[in-house]
Amino acid sequence: NPWDPYTALRTQDLDVLLNWLVVDQSDLTAGPPVAHYDRVLAVASGHRLASRMSVSLEDLVDEQFFDPPPSFPAELADAVIPPCTPSGRPLRRTFRGSTYELWAAVARGRIVHPITARSVYLSRDDMAAVPITDLPPLPLGLVWPTAHDSAQLRNLADLARSLGPVVVRAEPSPLR
Repeated sequence: NPWDPYTALRTQDLDVLLNWLVVDQSDLTAGPPVAHYDRVLAVASGHRLASRMSVSLEDLVDEQFFDPPPSFPAELADAVIPPCTPSGRPLRRTFRGSTYELWAAVARGRIVHPITARSVYLSRDDMAAVPITDLPPLPLGLVWPTAHDSAQLRNLADLARSLGPVVVRAEPSPLR
């Protein structure tokens, strides 16, 4: 469940999870990153920002955003959609719904949504991706329950560390 990423770890349905390394949970260990993803803004193809080469968070104060459900870790929600711009202006998380409803709302221009570069959701013709200049890349890596640390998990983490993280850069896909 993308909106409740850690329950499967806590119930031992998973031993390790590949997820965004924005973890502030005392019972979980964040391992090494395997990738760093630049950030882009998903917008409807007809949206006023769709033709831009980049945007900043300050450009987005009049926009509406997805409001993740309570099961979504707060620290991760704030990393994906910051509560405010660097100057302190609030960003409005107003839209609630399923994953499908989220992307339908973006495609219809009701909301915008920060996402990582090269996301599969951005392959749609009814959306454009605009790089966000003032959000840091989002690290992707291994997460596991601290209490279940093992030699196998440490070996997997060592392997990931030895490969080094891949950097996935944003490329604007504004309408031409």
